[in-house]
Amino acid sequence: MLRPLGFPVGGIEKSLHLKILAIWVVMSLFYILVVNIGWLRYDESSAVSGIEIAALQDISRVGDKYEVTGDSAIIFVNFKNTVARNIEFEWAFPPYSHLFKLYWAGPAHPYHEDYSRWFTHTRSKREKIFDIGSAGPINAIRIQPIIPVGERFGIDGITVNARPRFIFRADIILFLLLAIILFHISFFRGGAASVDYGLPENVIGAKGILLVSCTLVLLFSVIPANIGIGTVDEGFLYYPSKRILHGEIPIKDMFSYNPGRYYWSAALFKLFGDGLLSQRYANSLFQLIAMAFGIAVFRKFVNSVPSLIAAGAFLALWMYPSYKVYDSGTIIIAIYFAVRILESPSAKNHFYGGLFVVAASFIGRHHGVFIGGGFLAMVVFMRIKTGPDARFKKNIGVLFFGMALGLIPWLLMFIFISDFFSNFIYSVEVVVKSGMVDHPLPVPWPWSLDYSGLNFSESLNRFFVGLYFVAVLVLYVAMAFMLFLAGRDKIETRKYLAIPVFLGLFYLLYIFKRSDLMHLAVGIHPLLFGMVALPHTLGVLRSKIPQFLLYVILTFSAVFASGLDQDYVKKLMADKYLYGEWDIGEDTLVIRKDRAGALYRLKKTIDEHVKPDEELLMIPHQVLEYAILDRRSPVWDTVFTFPQLEKKEREMIAQLEGRNVNWAIACDYMVDGNVDYHPAKTHPLFWAYLLENYEKIDQDGLDPSCELMSKKGN
Repeated sequence: MLRPLGFPVGGIEKSLHLKILAIWVVMSLFYILVVNIGWLRYDESSAVSGIEIAALQDISRVGDKYEVTGDSAIIFVNFKNTVARNIEFEWAFPPYSHLFKLYWAGPAHPYHEDYSRWFTHTRSKREKIFDIGSAGPINAIRIQPIIPVGERFGIDGITVNARPRFIFRADIILFLLLAIILFHISFFRGGAASVDYGLPENVIGAKGILLVSCTLVLLFSVIPANIGIGTVDEGFLYYPSKRILHGEIPIKDMFSYNPGRYYWSAALFKLFGDGLLSQRYANSLFQLIAMAFGIAVFRKFVNSVPSLIAAGAFLALWMYPSYKVYDSGTIIIAIYFAVRILESPSAKNHFYGGLFVVAASFIGRHHGVFIGGGFLAMVVFMRIKTGPDARFKKNIGVLFFGMALGLIPWLLMFIFISDFFSNFIYSVEVVVKSGMVDHPLPVPWPWSLDYSGLNFSESLNRFFVGLYFVAVLVLYVAMAFMLFLAGRDKIETRKYLAIPVFLGLFYLLYIFKRSDLMHLAVGIHPLLFGMVALPHTLGVLRSKIPQFLLYVILTFSAVFASGLDQDYVKKLMADKYLYGEWDIGEDTLVIRKDRAGALYRLKKTIDEHVKPDEELLMIPHQVLEYAILDRRSPVWDTVFTFPQLEKKEREMIAQLEGRNVNWAIACDYMVDGNVDYHPAKTHPLFWAYLLENYEKIDQDGLDPSCELMSKKGN
């Protein structure tokens, strides 16, 4: 079965594949008889006796139709009698049933009596609504049509029910088969490759690498740069970069990552302006540099230009999201330096590797720790595997010397920028004392997801994301076994596995600390390198066509995992009414109309109440809105979802008072809907001060989850 693909096979092939088939059958039966029966879900006894339309906003009744009369069109619906916590809500609003945004509300918010807990669903005309952690059952919904003003729609029916559901998912059985095949191929111990069959330099040299990289970045990053708009994470990049132009310094003047990515962006702002598109073009330029390093590495392991392009597309799809390319790009460049050290363990390559470790820490401190630890472990391991080497002690010393030399810019910043060192130390201290480096999420294993209520593309996306989480563990374990079990006669051909094994080991901490697509995409690149290099390591798929097909399959798997979540793909698959062109500063972006409407209402409310020269506090994490509206955060922290120590809260209260902040916008946004990430929990002292010294101002412009607050006596 494997011979046509280039795998060397022996007499045990038939019995081996019979064993694989038997394992698959047993695991599939286990799934059907045990796991799936566990998903026979019964909701609480139904107590939904009907619904009623409570109010209309910017919508008028015209006979049996409803007409949208304004941009803030909302239908408020109450449940007459509901005790169920797990219900399904179905609606039909012809002809626009798929263009409605659904919110549901639970009981009053535990930290502010005027807040309702609104959560957003935008999937389809059937929504499963779960009461996630609130103190009581769901009691109301809010429906926002995303259709042009003047359009009319009818209401054929709104139903709410709570009923048992049986879910049978054949995709899990497919997953089991794929997982076993992956595991089998990963452990396959065919003949070792003794020759480098990568592309010769005269086939694709530096110009060819640059051409392939430019083409991929142009297609995947530059052309769709005007589509979509981010939220907190894009703002966490854009806001500090923009504030540098006003003389502020990341870490010192605001909560941020390490300053490298921000100074890179700010330097390009000087040339191209400080709009959001300029930020995205700065991201693309960094991505181009990283892509060139990645293509230079991949060239060593593929045997045709089409295979190299397919492998490059595979890499480009995983440089996601665009505002995280500084992280993914740093890892890709680290892989290049690791390859140089493995291929030529000279003092020069170790020195450059040490310099890069500190350069990586300027992008993110965890990169410095992970890459430095990975390089050191890799060098020590290869010394153990290859035997005595007179250069070993010198190389280790030079590696550390490179790191020490790279620390000079850090030392200069610590010495000459007041408060920079103290805030840098504080940012480490708060992580150690609070124990929170991110908001954890359970791993989305493909068999643990509930696909009911998702459309086909969403189900495909969730499944492949889960499959990659499995692949991370399965392939890393397989590569580690092949590396550690290799004798001295085989270590030369398997040495490249040291890169995914040792670098990947550190980045596993990042991937699984918050198990979502973004963290997977940022930390997966050592695995991608291993997947591209594995055929070379095993001495298989030497023919051009089978190798090309492998990389095409990998690329399509990336399309289903990360590609379907990209903004330009979402727009391509969305209804034409859902997106429109909107001016954001000096740029024109194509974004969802509901997102644009929220930004418009926010700006309108601010313009009506807050003078241009007045300070405005926005919490918990409207950091992107600060940047778009060209406003400064009056306090150091811009993301109130991470705990701060009491001393920092007192500093921020002093900032609020010293800058005479008369206005605040407080929104009930909680990460994952978890009340533990509400400012009342993460910043209890600051939150209490806000409630004591500010009062709610009646207004109709903001989203219902937000409040405009004015300082008492203002």
